[in-house]
Amino acid sequence: MSAEQATYFREIKKFDQLWMQLLVVGTAALIWYFAIYAADLWKPVGNYSEYDNSLVIMWLTSGIVFLIFMYSMSLVVEVRNSGLYFQFYPFHLSLKRTLLFRISEVMEFVNIVH
Repeated sequence: MSAEQATYFREIKKFDQLWMQLLVVGTAALIWYFAIYAADLWKPVGNYSEYDNSLVIMWLTSGIVFLIFMYSMSLVVEVRNSGLYFQFYPFHLSLKRTLLFRISEVMEFVNIVH
């Protein structure tokens, strides 16, 4: 690895705090409960008189896809000579670069404003 690409600092942050897990799992559990209740007993949920397709869509998105999405999220930050690199997976599939002199320009501007 060249001196230009040497990594001085690297941090990987997973979004696994307890409050996030409770929020995600609680929401998914509620959706799973209503989906199972309506599908198994064929009883109306709320004002609906029949098993609705929207409940299936909510179950698929909130009960399955959203759980997988939340547990796959991660933030990677690297500091190198050539700049600051970051990757917010699954939105960024590769590292994105911000030049260090741009960061220093912003910091100088912030100090002037305050």
